[in-house]
Amino acid sequence: MRMFPYCFPPFIPGANINKMDDPTCDRILTFGFYYTRYLNTIQTLFCLSDHYVIMLSHTSRYRIIDWEVFMLFQEIDAFVEAHKQEMLSKFEQLVRLESHFEEKDNVLKAMAWVQKEFESEGFECHIEGTTKDRAGLLIGTTGLDRNAPPVILSGHVDTVHRQGSFGEDVWRVDGDTVYGAGVNDMKGGIIEALYIVKALNAIGYDRTPIKILFAGDEEGDHIGTDTNLLYTRESRGALAAFNMETGVAGVFTVARKSCHIFHLTVEGQGGHAGNDFTTSENAVEEAMCKALEIVKLTDMEKGTTVATTVIRGGDHPSAIPASCEVTLDARVSSVDEKERIYRSIDEICKTAFIPGTQTTYAHYAAKYEGYTENEQIRKLHEFVNDIAEELGQTAYGKCYRGGAADSGNMAIAEIPVLCSCGIVGDFSHDRKEFALLHTMYDRTKLFASVIAGIDRFEI
Repeated sequence: MRMFPYCFPPFIPGANINKMDDPTCDRILTFGFYYTRYLNTIQTLFCLSDHYVIMLSHTSRYRIIDWEVFMLFQEIDAFVEAHKQEMLSKFEQLVRLESHFEEKDNVLKAMAWVQKEFESEGFECHIEGTTKDRAGLLIGTTGLDRNAPPVILSGHVDTVHRQGSFGEDVWRVDGDTVYGAGVNDMKGGIIEALYIVKALNAIGYDRTPIKILFAGDEEGDHIGTDTNLLYTRESRGALAAFNMETGVAGVFTVARKSCHIFHLTVEGQGGHAGNDFTTSENAVEEAMCKALEIVKLTDMEKGTTVATTVIRGGDHPSAIPASCEVTLDARVSSVDEKERIYRSIDEICKTAFIPGTQTTYAHYAAKYEGYTENEQIRKLHEFVNDIAEELGQTAYGKCYRGGAADSGNMAIAEIPVLCSCGIVGDFSHDRKEFALLHTMYDRTKLFASVIAGIDRFEI
């Protein structure tokens, strides 16, 4: 319903106007109503001119938006509503293409399905970085002729579920809930990205290039591949990135930590606990001393934690142990902290608290970088919430995750990234895995609208 124009003093599009604080609000006339499906509420619409419309949202705040942008949001909403059954069908097709990260051929089949779907929407795609044992990274771009930096939609096609592990229950729908292999982590996010693109194509969006980055070995931590480096390379110069990883209800992730596992092996001199007390070299006590020193590297203000997770040593209650193994888990949010942890652990392992003991160590790290919330990320989160408010959705909070993801490999390219943008569910990596369909539909509308209005985003 088109509103009649009504003239007011000039406002800035996108500005927030509090009803109680602005003296012009009592002179605004109501011209129509806007029904939001998200909260089953009525939003009141006003017309400021032929170009701007003002909306009283469920938060009791006025918001001025461009009329054309507002109508694009309505078209996106209508598209998703009209294609829910199609989305569900595509979702099933992808889930039934089981794709454990170690089953390379299966992963490539799933990636080929995804590639075909995006190519049908105008993307130019290729897979890069495939090795003998692992699938690589699906890279695709549309709108290369648009004079603007791209927006990235990212994620992974592989899962932790081996083919056949779900039997006939690989896909099951019960009302709003879908169960199956990878529905939550994260094939629902892939479908979400696909229909973001479909919705934008349906409304004729042609302003900003869109790039997809979908890994085939994320669950394998990119060990043995260069997928992490490809992610960083392909992210440089992008306007923003939305990682469609497993969603968290009501929030988006603005910071993540990288994970580093250290395995220490301590060798000493065994003996009788009574007779050889002064001549033995207790490997367990040495390992304990080292573990306690390493744990002291924790710096909560910098987001760094170190925890002792496994310790094995000793064979008999009256024997001094000659060897001991201890494992520690370190989580860091920055490259500087990672370097500090590695350097300090090396120094501690070279120090013998009990003379005569020898310590060697090995480390394993998932190939994901940690990152912290910065001004770029804060502004991107704020912008997404602005769009959410215009759509009638509640504002999304912030989540700081201790686990790693490819959002870190994009963040180190110095672009703003939001993670956990995908479908919301639970029990990832488990046979009870499920996801909630309404969250996929709502977030598809949200991020399609975010990209449609991305011209308003300023870093």
